[in-house]
Amino acid sequence: EEQKLPEQERPPFSLVAIILSSEFWPPLKEEKLELPGQIKEAMEAYAKKYEKLKAMRTLNWKHHLGLVNLEVELADRTLSLSVSPVHAAVILHFQGKSTWTLEELSEALKVPAASLRRKMTLWLQQGVLQEEPPGTFTVIEEELKDQAEKVVLIDSDEEGDSAMASQADQKEEELQLFWTYIQAMLTNLESLSLERIHSMLKIFVMTGPMVTEIDIQELQVFLQKKVRDQQLSYSGGVYRLPKSCN
Repeated sequence: EEQKLPEQERPPFSLVAIILSSEFWPPLKEEKLELPGQIKEAMEAYAKKYEKLKAMRTLNWKHHLGLVNLEVELADRTLSLSVSPVHAAVILHFQGKSTWTLEELSEALKVPAASLRRKMTLWLQQGVLQEEPPGTFTVIEEELKDQAEKVVLIDSDEEGDSAMASQADQKEEELQLFWTYIQAMLTNLESLSLERIHSMLKIFVMTGPMVTEIDIQELQVFLQKKVRDQQLSYSGGVYRLPKSCN
């Protein structure tokens, strides 16, 4: 429908909604995230169109859930990334202002500073932002040649064997939180591949400001442990709940 509109009336980006019914999905954790104005306007326009098509129904947006495809254009490079809404909201704020303090961003996004700092790591690792002085973030328009070396030195100084063990324990706890959602997926859809489970978790669960992302290898280890514990079965490349759990 948007393609039929005159170019000047089209939204600046495409928006696709996935409708979740409370009857078939466990309660989703509510997390505060204040989106930039242009994003909220597009979502409000989408909701109005939905209400016209579906009488007596409306949309209750979960701002912290979903996936955003971004192209970040800098002076000497363009990055194409798929990120969570909070990551996208962070970098969009740097369009109009090249330097932000952690406190300013925390206030603008309504995200706790401690959680927001963890999310800033993505943009630091991508070489899009730099933190200098501590607590102040600035856009890097031209890529720093020694950026990778600096990241390695910081990581090696800050993390020892005990820290790595502690992180592993924390990751296991986070994965356990996802178990409710994995069970709901398999109850509704019966069988899913590792890749499908990971993509659904990435969209619906792992995108909030308070949640740390996991990669597909970590998820596979977790699911295989559930298989060994007889809480899942695995055959033909897909996972299922044991019949006694359905």
